[in-house]
Amino acid sequence: MSGKERTWELALVSLDLIDANEEIGVTPALHRSIEECGMIDPCRLNLKENGRYTIEHGRHRVKDARERNWKEIIAIVESVDATTATMTGLVLSASHRPNPIVEGRAIQHLLAQKKADGSQLYTQKDIASFCATTQGWVAQRLSLVERLIVELQEHVLNQTMTIGAARIAIHLSADAQRELAKQKRVTQADAAALL
Repeated sequence: MSGKERTWELALVSLDLIDANEEIGVTPALHRSIEECGMIDPCRLNLKENGRYTIEHGRHRVKDARERNWKEIIAIVESVDATTATMTGLVLSASHRPNPIVEGRAIQHLLAQKKADGSQLYTQKDIASFCATTQGWVAQRLSLVERLIVELQEHVLNQTMTIGAARIAIHLSADAQRELAKQKRVTQADAAALL
């Protein structure tokens, strides 16, 4: 994606070096499958510059391994730069649709990347193509992070504001957005009432 060749290697990785979200759960079916067959499908990890790993695929498997007090797992590891990791995360995010603000911030980061000659590395069209989605989807996510005040972005991140309400709120003044952000939950009707 960034012009670098992607190389992967199979490695034995210490669980202590893997950064992961501990709040996720493990389904009984996955737990039983690992109990009966072991971890058949290796996790995919990215090696960061600080020597630690982020999980590209396999968060639940890492969580299950930790619950079993395993010390290491076999994983497919790629050493990547921050831009490649962001693009990979965005591509995976687009297929799972976790949160439009997270997606928008990733898009914003990618659009800010420059080639050696100073020109833009990625366009919205490039990102849409990588994510197998439309340019409209990319533009919508980007408009949320560019036009919503931070407090309303936090509402969307915390799922106390729907994307429908956020789409309306981008048309409000900063003062009206601040007023809206004071609410515990923000609905489309709340946002529309301030138009």
